[in-house]
Amino acid sequence: MKIVSIQTDGFRNLKPSKIDFTENLNCFIGENGQGKSNYLEAVSYIFSGSSFRKAKIEHMFNFESCSKNFTIEAQFIENKVLNNIRVKCRESKPEFYLNEKKISRSSIKKKVASVVFSPQSLSAIQQGPESRRKLVDLVVENSGDKAYRIVKNFEKTLKTKNSLLRILRKQEGIYEENLKTLESLNQLMCLHAQELTRARKHILLQLMPGYQEFLEKTWGKKISLNIQYIEPEFSHHEFDFNIESGLKKDSKLNLMQAISDKKQLEILAGTSLVGPHKHDIRIEINGQDSRFYCSQGQQRLLVLGFLTAEAQWRVERGQQVLLIMDDLMSELDSVKQNALYEFIKNWRGPCFMSTVLTENKLTHLLKEKVQFFEVSTGSIEPYKSSEA
Repeated sequence: MKIVSIQTDGFRNLKPSKIDFTENLNCFIGENGQGKSNYLEAVSYIFSGSSFRKAKIEHMFNFESCSKNFTIEAQFIENKVLNNIRVKCRESKPEFYLNEKKISRSSIKKKVASVVFSPQSLSAIQQGPESRRKLVDLVVENSGDKAYRIVKNFEKTLKTKNSLLRILRKQEGIYEENLKTLESLNQLMCLHAQELTRARKHILLQLMPGYQEFLEKTWGKKISLNIQYIEPEFSHHEFDFNIESGLKKDSKLNLMQAISDKKQLEILAGTSLVGPHKHDIRIEINGQDSRFYCSQGQQRLLVLGFLTAEAQWRVERGQQVLLIMDDLMSELDSVKQNALYEFIKNWRGPCFMSTVLTENKLTHLLKEKVQFFEVSTGSIEPYKSSEA
């Protein structure tokens, strides 16, 4: 796939514009706060249906305008055919169109998988379990219709259960009837929880070879990489993830028992206390927990390796993959920068990045054809080299 152009109107601080792309690697350069990340977000949003910043739709409108409308339109070539994709957001309701035919947001994910490298994602090791779960769940839900439904079914069931638990805590409605509904929801939740847990473990299994290869190449030595998938509902309070036994392990009975044991606590708390939303993914290097024994730079490298392994795995599965790299270079030292540049140089799909680095330094490091755009106060134009 090749992205030919993108056009925006009313999106964040961006001035109405159309950008034509001639290379696979496109780089937005400029000072901080000018709109570089906003252009990346526009590219990511139209090809994934969501913001990698996890922003609400109302945050995407141009803040200098009273309008609650924006449009993003892009052209891309797939199998030698030129296609047009457009999102029109009117009064906080986005609608997506492919070649003038209205499509669902989930249909967009079928066309291309976005892999996003950002300073926020690099902090997943340092941050809490939610960040690490999200890192894996994004891979799961972009792995096909069935996997997407697995994630969304669990999220929907969890949301419904939490709403009912809040009602029970306040003792609103018919209490006994609500308890019966809770029992039914728990059965459904156990089913979806088991599916999601297995899907996460399966993804980790698939990514392990590429993940280890990237880390060993970057570190320049053999390492022992181990991933722990922690399920507190197991009797020993954690489950050391073993690739073979992990997929065979049936956690449904453990989860049902744990939910039963914590039924009253959940009602008192008004929220679900057991399930995949409480699981954790921990990475060990040479037998040491990376949260405590790796430096901040090493932790960033672990996330960087995970994302590159994801991108390569998707390509091997025949997926179209779009790389989004938002101001990563300022977060990485020279060793990690070089590892990332080496990965980019070997990448043959569309890649968009933002940075405050100069064109000369990037061109020297990448030694590839790179198209540069300069962003200033929401305006964009092809970068004019000082050497020109």
